[in-house]
Amino acid sequence: MINKSFSKQLPINLVSNIGLFLVGVMMNFYLTPFYIKHIGMEGLGMVRLALILPMYTALVSLIITKSVGRFLTIDLQNNNAHEANQTFNTAFFSIFAILLFLLPVIFFMSTHLNIIFQIPIGLEEEAEGLFLGILIASVIGLFTSIFVVPAYAYNRLEVANASSLITKFLQFGLIVFLLTYISHDLSLIGYTYLITTIVGFILSVYIWQKFSPELSINYRFFNKEKFKEMTSTGSWIMINQLGALFFLYIDLVLINIFFGSSETGEYSVVLQWSTVLRSIASVLIGVLGPMIMIYYAQQQIEKLVKITTLSVKMMGIVMAIPIGIIAGLAAPLLSIWIGEEYAYLAPLMWLMILPLTVNLAILPLFNVQVALNKVKIPGLFSLAIGVGNLLLTLTFILALDIGIFSIALASAIMLIIKNFIFTPLYASYILGLNKTFFYKFTISGFLISIVIFLFLFGIQKWLIFDTWLSIISISIIIGLISLPLIWFFLLDRQEKMLILGIIKKKKGGK
Repeated sequence: MINKSFSKQLPINLVSNIGLFLVGVMMNFYLTPFYIKHIGMEGLGMVRLALILPMYTALVSLIITKSVGRFLTIDLQNNNAHEANQTFNTAFFSIFAILLFLLPVIFFMSTHLNIIFQIPIGLEEEAEGLFLGILIASVIGLFTSIFVVPAYAYNRLEVANASSLITKFLQFGLIVFLLTYISHDLSLIGYTYLITTIVGFILSVYIWQKFSPELSINYRFFNKEKFKEMTSTGSWIMINQLGALFFLYIDLVLINIFFGSSETGEYSVVLQWSTVLRSIASVLIGVLGPMIMIYYAQQQIEKLVKITTLSVKMMGIVMAIPIGIIAGLAAPLLSIWIGEEYAYLAPLMWLMILPLTVNLAILPLFNVQVALNKVKIPGLFSLAIGVGNLLLTLTFILALDIGIFSIALASAIMLIIKNFIFTPLYASYILGLNKTFFYKFTISGFLISIVIFLFLFGIQKWLIFDTWLSIISISIIIGLISLPLIWFFLLDRQEKMLILGIIKKKKGGK
């Protein structure tokens, strides 16, 4: 049977998810100094900029790709082959039509980069190949996402993750080999992304055939009503994503336009740490998030509030430790990782990372919005904040003489407005709680991160951290000291019992 019992499959899926995440993080952290060494900071800036653009080209297909998983999973689990074929083919041919629309746009953009971006002198042709390869690969990736849905439908995430892992290793190996032994040509990176994405697509087709032999590619299964249903489901997702694009992925574009490729590379280096911290927080959310959904489904609102407040408090506390460590050791981290000449970027890292303590703490509240199906107002607010971030960033760039810090400052301000101000207030409102109910649960995490940051920053007057061993050692020491203090002094008896109860449920029969 393709389906496996949930209790047996859960740990396999969990391990494969964590493994894929860790491999991706390690590869990216290795490639950053590797890129700087072989193609320079300007080259790194071009690569990171090229990798951001697919976010924009994918926006037009988001309403299809985000909803097909839900519909196809339901059809396959119900053994409804006809409906499944309609869902699959409607998605497939919709994406194919989008591909026909995007290809000329991609070719024009890749061959006229100078119209939009600052391209380093002498790298114009290389940049064309880089952008062309990555953008075409991103469109092929849309098809890949459809073909792997059957694996998700049967809860076989490890199969889809194995395919992604093979693609990642092949991509990593080719980039390292080509830049080390063949040439420092940026276009080789673009072609590598294209080749490895095609390999990933072939693997996804194999997965599709193995898990859903009843499905076939046939235009007769395209259904207009199904298309309307799928696009209706994904419309608010697209609005949210549009806001996120203006908010999270506009920085590198604006830096390139106003400051240049080298500054784009420098900013992307620091942004990488912020991205990793956000990813870790997303993994942690997955532990408590489903319980919020279950309690609401059972109309146990009191328990929902308790688990949500615990989630907010624990997210803030747990994330405060790595945030405080990374911010406090920013200068030595940058020196060891990419070179002492980049230690001056430490203040930029403080500005981008320290606000995450309170901003990541409230992430569990997004699950409350989804559980109560109150996503319209947050979606519109997210879009407004995204546009506001763009306008504020442009204002700071033109009015303040602080370089790329102006962009980080604008993003920090708007992130605090969106996450720390609006989200807790809205969650309290839809749950019928006091307006400021959730704020008190973010204080402890914020204080922990500041204390760790100031301590590590201060002791550098007497201690030198110039090796990875010294960085890892002090981080472990801080963690070992922090965790017992948190358990005994920051958590009350009820919170400890809730945590132990969750752990027992995870260990017990699923």
